[in-house]
Amino acid sequence: GAHQPVVSKEEFDRVQELINGRSWSRPHRNRFAYAGLITCGECRATITAEQKTNRYGYHYVYYRCSHRKAGPVCRQRAIEEADLERQLHSFFGTITMPQEHLGWVQAILKDIDEESSLESTRRLGRLKRSLELRKKELSTLLTMRLRGLIDDEQYQERESFLQSDRIDIERRIAQSAQNTKDASNAVLQVFETAVSVSTLFKKSDIDGRRSLIASVCSDLFLRDKILSICAQKPFGMIQNFLCPSKPENVMFGPQLEGEHQRKISGANDDFSDWRGLVSRVRTFFIEHPDSFWLK
Repeated sequence: GAHQPVVSKEEFDRVQELINGRSWSRPHRNRFAYAGLITCGECRATITAEQKTNRYGYHYVYYRCSHRKAGPVCRQRAIEEADLERQLHSFFGTITMPQEHLGWVQAILKDIDEESSLESTRRLGRLKRSLELRKKELSTLLTMRLRGLIDDEQYQERESFLQSDRIDIERRIAQSAQNTKDASNAVLQVFETAVSVSTLFKKSDIDGRRSLIASVCSDLFLRDKILSICAQKPFGMIQNFLCPSKPENVMFGPQLEGEHQRKISGANDDFSDWRGLVSRVRTFFIEHPDSFWLK
């Protein structure tokens, strides 16, 4: 199955720093931006990096298979860092949406939140009524025990069930409004990232680039000097929307780059289509409250 990279809180905070323009570069020495993030497409070993100096004194970095997997000898050749970065930049371009559409996203989110507010109020009312019912049942149960209408075993069994149910209802009440608010905030963060991700990648330092890759990319494979990448959800939804000819969950490669560039200039300028995309991303966050964008 698809590998989903674990995104740490530190990496998430780093992405937010980049989006907000608070930090662009930090000094590094003898570090390689993409080492350990990519898998060899032939033998499935990790891609490592080395720095070399040619006879003219020029320093360059190249990436190659680490050859740490047992089996036939891997024959994959090395690739220069500049070529690798060009392909990464092309991938980020496939999820970069036009700046002017961010206003649409904000308006759509406001509209969806208002529409869901009534249903949320109704759902909250049902939960509160259920909570009051459980409290009354607990009070009635205690009265029955004090009057000797039920024994200790019967009381404890029923009381344990009602208390557990009460706690669960209280938890759902506390989370009801917050989940919707958190999901909408996460949607806005994701689309803000999608607007600026190409620029962020070009301007970021090593930590920033690694954080962007961990936050946005999945399943990075290098074979025959071609880098294949899947976009993590919900960025895969945005990529599929901006490049409709690419089936969702299919890896990005050079063959898709030209198609994307033809589509992006006027991609999906229908407001209703954008509403559908925003709604799908919002639903994703509501159904996946453990997403790091919600932390």
